[in-house]
Amino acid sequence: VRQDPDGSFVYCGRIDRQINFNGLRIEPEEIESAILTLQGVFGAAVLMRKISSASQSKRLVAFVEAEEGLTNESIRKQLAEILPSSRMPQRIEICRELPRTSSGKTDFSALAVHPFVDEPQVDSVNGRQEVILNLFSEATGEAPLGITARWRDWGADSLAAIQIVALAEQRGLQIPLWFISGNPSPQDVLRFLEEKDQSNTEQLTFACSTDRLREEAKQVFSKLPLQHKRDNAVAFSDQVILLTGATGFLGSRVLSGLLERTSSKIICLVRPGSTAADERLRSRLADQQVELPQDCDRRIEVLLGDISSSKFGLTENSWRRLVESTKTVVHCAADISALAPFEDLRNSNLIGTANVLALARMANANMHHASTLSVFVGTDAHAGVFDEHSELAAKTAFGGYAQAKLAAEFLLKLERDVPITLHRLGLLAADQRTGIYPENDILTMMVQGLLQVGCVPNSERDLRFDLTPVDYAAAAMAAMICADQGDILGESTVRHIAGRATCSLVQLRRYLQKHAGIGESPPTIFWDRLARAEATCAISSLEATALKMSFGRWLGSQGDSSRALDLFQSTETKFDCRRTGELAESLGVEWPLTNEELLDNVLGRLCRDSLAKLQND
Repeated sequence: VRQDPDGSFVYCGRIDRQINFNGLRIEPEEIESAILTLQGVFGAAVLMRKISSASQSKRLVAFVEAEEGLTNESIRKQLAEILPSSRMPQRIEICRELPRTSSGKTDFSALAVHPFVDEPQVDSVNGRQEVILNLFSEATGEAPLGITARWRDWGADSLAAIQIVALAEQRGLQIPLWFISGNPSPQDVLRFLEEKDQSNTEQLTFACSTDRLREEAKQVFSKLPLQHKRDNAVAFSDQVILLTGATGFLGSRVLSGLLERTSSKIICLVRPGSTAADERLRSRLADQQVELPQDCDRRIEVLLGDISSSKFGLTENSWRRLVESTKTVVHCAADISALAPFEDLRNSNLIGTANVLALARMANANMHHASTLSVFVGTDAHAGVFDEHSELAAKTAFGGYAQAKLAAEFLLKLERDVPITLHRLGLLAADQRTGIYPENDILTMMVQGLLQVGCVPNSERDLRFDLTPVDYAAAAMAAMICADQGDILGESTVRHIAGRATCSLVQLRRYLQKHAGIGESPPTIFWDRLARAEATCAISSLEATALKMSFGRWLGSQGDSSRALDLFQSTETKFDCRRTGELAESLGVEWPLTNEELLDNVLGRLCRDSLAKLQND
């Protein structure tokens, strides 16, 4: 910053290279380090920039200095094994040599204007080729590239994949999400449509059989190490809690709750990055306005590690120390992208859970796992009443997130030696006390979209969505973790942590009408206003897609492809959370009612921020 003569401070920029991408703080050096571990790679530079002058938004781009013969696809495939999907570069550009400054350092200013070498636009295309090129262009916001330029080279992400499927459906073309996830070019899509070959159903990532997920879980489980009988004589503490995901929206608040309710030492496992791990944890807590109890610093230890790596990538001494000290494991870390396919989430959400279970086995520790009620609503068996004793009886799971969390639960159900508690959480909404909300959450995007369109569609059906304040979920989790004795081996305790009832579209409409001044309209008028907002760029593609996917299945404009971003999946579902809710209240945690006060607590700040942005625009 600089200080002006009047004493005010002006923000000039960051000294480090940390960037904010899709609402997440990204350390470019972390991605570069991962790329440099690949065989045949000599240099790497990651930055956020536009792909072309016609681009509508910036992309996460990796420039890779590599030996001849190493392809974009091979690099992307290897990176998918070591990087979560949120940190995967949207575009990879292979260079013979990275530009350098006179001091020999990477010249990022040169890379910021480096021209990309794309396939030239063909001189003439037939009708369907032009349609597909325009689909790619509309979904990614890029000027049309060549028909052989692959999906990821357009700077596409998971959201764009959902959007192209929806846009294709509007034009009468059925392009499966699993096919788009395979990184095709427009030419590949054209060939797929012409051949009408949809026999490769085993690769389908949008709608996956639960039998296949169970098999995945069994294979991963079979590779876990045997339980280790710890020698208590060498354990330096029996009061240590290991917490994963402490920098997350949920985990940061669980950390606060555990510190408040216990005198235990808490080890926070934090992914390596360019800045010190403890600094990143403190920064994240400050961003989330999470207050920790006084004099708790001595009880927090930050440990660099990655759940997707065996033994978290720790040295043998660090791993042994962790095994010998840990009494309770609280696993909150997960990749929560609702749009990523299962393969992108497998390492974080399935392999990561297996590695955490391996620690619990070796340490003879209790394990608490943050799961989701999407294991019910994200399936073909979503209708009905579900309590903590309900079986996971679905035959098909929709979307990578529900699939990965289901697979993790199937994995944990196989365990017979570790006492495990599954905390199935509802859709996490803003903190009631501060109003802090997740920026790219489906509810956030939908509310922002409704405000931009200026109306809420009415529906003959009683559309409903889950609404669980994150502060309640974290406080309830922490309270039950501290109260749990974990004496029952070979059995899983299940907790359903959500509000007393789901929220209706009518309640949401009344709130937005009262506090934001927008009314309701028939679906036809709503779709027309949304189309006009898109045409005039009055709404972003992110919010427009959220509205299409949330309402599409219920208002007749989309098929099942909208399930991954459907806010109203709880419409035919009732979560019986009474047992857990009453237990939470007995432990001093208020079980929230779904009323206007709750809506104001979790939506008030979001609405004010969105309306202010609209006025500024």
